[in-house]
Amino acid sequence: MLFPLLATVILDPTTALIGGAAIAVFSTRLIQKSPELELKRTAILGALWGLWYGLTVGWMYFNYTDWMLAYLVDAQKLSVPLTYVVFVAVLVLHGFLAALGVGALVLARRLGVAIAVLVAFIVVNFLIMALQGHAYTHVGTFAEYAANTAKEMSNEPRAQLGMTVAGILAALGGVPALVVRFLAGRKVGAAGATPSTARATA
Repeated sequence: MLFPLLATVILDPTTALIGGAAIAVFSTRLIQKSPELELKRTAILGALWGLWYGLTVGWMYFNYTDWMLAYLVDAQKLSVPLTYVVFVAVLVLHGFLAALGVGALVLARRLGVAIAVLVAFIVVNFLIMALQGHAYTHVGTFAEYAANTAKEMSNEPRAQLGMTVAGILAALGGVPALVVRFLAGRKVGAAGATPSTARATA
């Protein structure tokens, strides 16, 4: 089972925070070079990450809703499509705010603090994972979990496959974005250094 942290509504907002913050950190040179344009662009990318991530776990949300809701409420009492829209909106907001906030730290040349915030998000994600680990590793309905009859994740191949596919899709959307932003920043940095190098040589 790949990417075990990429599931359930308890963990997903912090995953969106991690992605948004990472985009901002990897956009450091771009933000510092063109703050008015790149800070806004970074925030939008953070929002898009939240949207993409929400879409990647959509199949799990509709097929294992009680599990996605961490068994906090019976999905039969909710409108699953409506709550999914709210869920995705929350992820978009978290990705946007993380990218904007950490981007602001980068703009203020507080890269160390920006990285510390990113690390803090990751730590919080692991802590939440530990706190709700039992619910996370058991798949079933609200009633089944309450009756202690929900299956262990290892005995539910369909759910494992859904999680694996969601994790791969999330990575395919997130990792390239980080690489592109980092390489674009290096290109800007190299272009900015060229005139100075030429003057020094002269």
